[in-house]
Amino acid sequence: MRIISMTTIPSRILDTKPMIDDLLFNLNKVGFDYLIVNIPEVFEKTGEKYPKTPAWFFSDPRIVVNKCDDYGSATKFIPTLHWLRENGIHNGTLTLVDDDIFYSEYAFDNLFRRCKDDRIVGLSGMDLEGQKWWHIAPSNFAKKLDGENEIIAIPVHLLEGYGAPTYRIEHFDCWDEYWYAVRHIDEINIADDILLANYAAFIDVKMCIVKGGDEISVLPYFKRDALHNKGGNKRRYKRILKQMHERGLNNMGVGY
Repeated sequence: MRIISMTTIPSRILDTKPMIDDLLFNLNKVGFDYLIVNIPEVFEKTGEKYPKTPAWFFSDPRIVVNKCDDYGSATKFIPTLHWLRENGIHNGTLTLVDDDIFYSEYAFDNLFRRCKDDRIVGLSGMDLEGQKWWHIAPSNFAKKLDGENEIIAIPVHLLEGYGAPTYRIEHFDCWDEYWYAVRHIDEINIADDILLANYAAFIDVKMCIVKGGDEISVLPYFKRDALHNKGGNKRRYKRILKQMHERGLNNMGVGY
């Protein structure tokens, strides 16, 4: 099974048609089984109600509009884990996408092929060692060669959410135990990248970035309400990792 998962917010949902059309166009070239779109009744951050779900979310029988609770940024995937279990789907890949990104056909093909039992893959990530946090984008592969053999995966501590992180569904077999332990950490609901990176360390599966072909591109009219535009992601991540460290829950052992 190839499962794609996403969410959106009230201020964006009526503008998502270009992204959905492009997503289906590229996914159809490589094949997929379901696109799960998690839509709560209310966006808890602002108290806004979601408008009526647009028609394009019903344009393909493989799109599942999953009405769910709001988990903050983790709404992108936690309700999908529930849906997978309810529908008896325990194997395959789970790829998380953002509602303001265009992804290439090549990116999905490479993500599906490179995701393994011992490797979670994405298109962009961070190395959290030391005082500097490095963003490692797909373009870095042009500069990183191992002799004459091109490197196919670069290990990172964290995969960035916009870079379509791709998991084996089986990776989430221990999710409930982990989520019960960390769900009360301050700000964890708006830091899904850290939440998932720390989980990967919890299950001892490495994260790596792989090539995505054409550079992924951001829809310009969505940039205005992106959380990271307000700054502070790095500071937020450090606060969360410090709390995890103090509670014995920082499985990565870095970043605080």
